[in-house]
Amino acid sequence: MPGLIGIGVGPGDPELLTVKAVKAIQDADIIMCPASKEDRPSIALSVVDSIIDKSNNQEIIKLIFPMTKDQDVLKETWKKNAKIMAETVQSGKNVVYLTVGDPFLYSTWIYMHKDLTEKYPEMNISVIPGIVSMFTFASKVGVSIAEGAEKVAIIPSCYDLSS
Repeated sequence: MPGLIGIGVGPGDPELLTVKAVKAIQDADIIMCPASKEDRPSIALSVVDSIIDKSNNQEIIKLIFPMTKDQDVLKETWKKNAKIMAETVQSGKNVVYLTVGDPFLYSTWIYMHKDLTEKYPEMNISVIPGIVSMFTFASKVGVSIAEGAEKVAIIPSCYDLSS
């Protein structure tokens, strides 16, 4: 059955991809990935390059997400890219969409997923989580993220330091 899988490719090390992610990527007809400009590489795609079977002739489609804070531009981009995803799945293809880290943490996937589930409720959509960089960092330095009753807050980077 054709469908769309959002895949978190983790912090950049292909050895940290889940077995499920590797299988989904290798089984896909089409691999979609984000890039900031047409002539720029996709970081997410570069993570999985070594596991893509080149003889499989999978089509790779780069979806452009401009690096801007303009909400009108972003919303239009999300709608346009979600439509490309939907039309590709509706044409009978199994599609994976790669995103750095985890699909539901500060990811382009979040906006695509919202639009797709609203406009195409019949579409087969699933998600394979990825390892988030903060957990990779904690394991490398040997520091826990939280212990016992400690609380954890995720605070996005501040573009405006006064905030």
